[in-house]
Amino acid sequence: MAQLGCLIVIIGIIVGVGGVIAMLTTDVGIPVLEVLFCPENDTLIRETTPTFQNESVRFYCVDDGGARTSINSRVIFLALGLVAVIPVGLLMMVIGGLRQPEKMRPEDFKNSGMTIRSYTVRNSLSDFDDMLGPLMEKARRVNASNQMTLKEKLGQLQEAYDEGLIDLAEFEKRKVLILDELVED
Repeated sequence: MAQLGCLIVIIGIIVGVGGVIAMLTTDVGIPVLEVLFCPENDTLIRETTPTFQNESVRFYCVDDGGARTSINSRVIFLALGLVAVIPVGLLMMVIGGLRQPEKMRPEDFKNSGMTIRSYTVRNSLSDFDDMLGPLMEKARRVNASNQMTLKEKLGQLQEAYDEGLIDLAEFEKRKVLILDELVED
């Protein structure tokens, strides 16, 4: 639908705006306007009058006796009608863009070489708090560990090893990291 709206906008700009400009500035549109708006045997004339900043254009049907009938309002409605397809096309583009995409199934991607990742969107404030809470706690622990003394850090590490929470390799690795922090400070 969005593609059709785009096509309508392009056609509206070319035909609508281009037609209106041609109709108002040249004699190209006179035969068409004459057929549309003037009674049979009348002639359409386009009259331009210079104004302060540009020129004014008026359209008249003239009969055999020279009587003039203004058709400006009809020409204006025709111009608006030609240009009116542009907002319609824009609306179709917006509506088409808002349309929900079709859901793809994993089997649609089977041989496409694309990776499927799924994300769950949470939409309640409590879910947000549930996600943010652990991160905030970890930040507090990191901040607290940065304020601990070397002795406290090594003691906490030894305690984790003694309780079996980490193995000897992990204990040695973390001990080196703690001692490296001391050298950096």
